Amino acid sequence: MLRFATTRALGAALALAFTSACDDNNDNAFFDGAPSPAIAWPASAVTVGPLVSGTASAVDGTFAWTDYVYDDLGPNTDSGDRTDMASAGGDAGYPAGLSNAADFVQVQVSDGDDGLRIRVVLETLLDPAVPLVGLAFDTDADRSTGAARLPGAWMPDGSLGVELLVVLAHDAGEVFAWDNGQWASAATVDVAVDTDNNTLDATLPASVAAPGDTTWRAIGVAGTATASWLTGEGAIHDLAFVADEPFYQWQDYRQADILAGKLSVDGALAAIDFAQLASNATQLPDITASGFHTYLYRSDLTLPEGVNVTADGPEFLGPWQPYLVYVPASGYEPDAAMTLFLHGLTQNHLGSVHVGGAYLGTGRVLSEEIGALEQYVRDGTNFPPYNLTVWPLARGAALFYEGIAEQDVLDVLADASLRFKPDPDRIILSGASMGGIGTFRIGALYPDLWSVAVPIIGLARDTVEPLLTNFHNLELLQINGLVDPLIAAERAAATTDLLDSLDLRFKAWMLDKRGHEAGGVCLRLRVPRPSRLRARDQPGPGTLHNRSRHDGDRSRHRARTGARQRLLGVRHGGRRHQRARRSRRAQPRTRAAQCR
Repeated sequence: MLRFATTRALGAALALAFTSACDDNNDNAFFDGAPSPAIAWPASAVTVGPLVSGTASAVDGTFAWTDYVYDDLGPNTDSGDRTDMASAGGDAGYPAGLSNAADFVQVQVSDGDDGLRIRVVLETLLDPAVPLVGLAFDTDADRSTGAARLPGAWMPDGSLGVELLVVLAHDAGEVFAWDNGQWASAATVDVAVDTDNNTLDATLPASVAAPGDTTWRAIGVAGTATASWLTGEGAIHDLAFVADEPFYQWQDYRQADILAGKLSVDGALAAIDFAQLASNATQLPDITASGFHTYLYRSDLTLPEGVNVTADGPEFLGPWQPYLVYVPASGYEPDAAMTLFLHGLTQNHLGSVHVGGAYLGTGRVLSEEIGALEQYVRDGTNFPPYNLTVWPLARGAALFYEGIAEQDVLDVLADASLRFKPDPDRIILSGASMGGIGTFRIGALYPDLWSVAVPIIGLARDTVEPLLTNFHNLELLQINGLVDPLIAAERAAATTDLLDSLDLRFKAWMLDKRGHEAGGVCLRLRVPRPSRLRARDQPGPGTLHNRSRHDGDRSRHRARTGARQRLLGVRHGGRRHQRARRSRRAQPRTRAAQCR
């Protein structure tokens, strides 16, 4: 379970961290830790705290848990568990016509003069009658008393020990108390459902919920009224308060095993210290610690919500979008270099780094399973990025960074820039496979946002070719493999020839014995001293064309330097360019960038 504990102050921010456990006496809890650097996050009237998945915050007397999104897959009913990639994760489907209808973004709890206030934020909320949310509380901190489980079919591994159950549904909020071995109605509550902000709000009267200065354990479940988890007709699709999810697929492995009874329910419990909340102390998780974090931002786009499954793959249309962040081993520093890396076809924001099974995909220098792919040589296995790196979801698996996917890239850049304050002259755009194709496109459309573009195993599509002149003032490194079965060497060379004909400053590497993978190329992309990468306001004296063919340690290349380099305006390609609206938070810089 999770629990707040006092930490050393850093201004108003107090750092929190997780520790794991498997029994009642050693909770999965917040504990005293080193102070975290305080970073900004977008202001919101809907959510509380910095919106980093799998973490809890306390801000102005409100406890706020931020969940993983698109993890509403229910229990893992396959034969394996979270350690078996082939069967890990949830398997539950929704009733016909519904998608992503029970997906926690955030759960908030606070004790006010009018009673215990609860707010639930969902990723998708189109019909107020659909969601069915439950929050249960162990009010005496004794797991041996109260109900061992919730109503319905879920059989957890371990006792919940809950005395209160709050059910939130449209015009049907109700509080149940555990009395003499059964649930009995204790009060009805009004539930305000806001489909504009995707929230359910309710206040429990003090006559049934008065925590005072005690600590309550809590568990949160989400499903649908169409197939109710209360009656056992339907599944619980999402749990709140499950932390430390591995960075695979949709980060639901632990949750799915808890719902399947394969993992202790301790990992789904949170302890809320109401005495601490009453002090209005601010506590924040350590969201800039070295390693991976899943950040969320709220999009300004108005979309249909839910998950739209097409023949090409799913599209994720909710307002809160995730992106993966890697903070380097040296720790977080403002004004540092930052890489934005675009994922490949069929992948999500995690797929460029962590993928299970036999196929590892592209750009995956951090995977522990890298040896499973024979064509991926081992010269890149233990090489993490030197600089801050972010990976957008791009709202889909196969959108090729057009339309809403393009907008997501801009919004992630804006959100990460607000939070981490990187050096705007050292922002690197890269991607592999479809991400390499996207790097050509996004780089050509917004050359002033990047200091260098590195498309890996990609090419410039026909619709982007008229825009390639925009790379005159953006350093470009194109990388492809001679034995790539998906992006044939001839097609990649055609892009290189076009770059050459436009008299652009670029380098192109054609790698012998390389297929559709990045391999040790990543050693050259994430350099140890990124401070040497700087953008300049004025173009250099000449244009370098460097076309290399690499074979092990031997390389053959030809290079020529032109006598001049033109400073061109950005060309948008007329009718052939269909672009999503520009984010208000991601306005490009006006100067033309060139790297040295």
